[in-house]
Amino acid sequence: MTAFSYLLKRALYRLGQFFVHWYVHSYFIIGGWAINTLEKLDRVFGLKITWRYFGQPLFKDFTYIGYFLGFIFRGFRITISLVIYTFVVGMFIFLYIIWALIPIYLMLGF
Repeated sequence: MTAFSYLLKRALYRLGQFFVHWYVHSYFIIGGWAINTLEKLDRVFGLKITWRYFGQPLFKDFTYIGYFLGFIFRGFRITISLVIYTFVVGMFIFLYIIWALIPIYLMLGF
């Protein structure tokens, strides 16, 4: 093996390792941030538990008004939390796309 072929082989290996580190590892890091953020938001909005008790009356008021208000307030809370969750997930997807485009932008020399 000549010195040139060895250096070329090492350069290609390091380039491949860079892309694995840049794309694969950062995907898991940004995904972890997204999951942690969604878990923190779930502590505030409680989408899962609100959905579980969607048909139940609010504050155990088993009158027609309790059922009606429970439906209205829980429906509003579910709608708001889904909008916020969708926005947060969209922001993390946008962040990863920007992160993924940085090497391409630098290689093209813009």
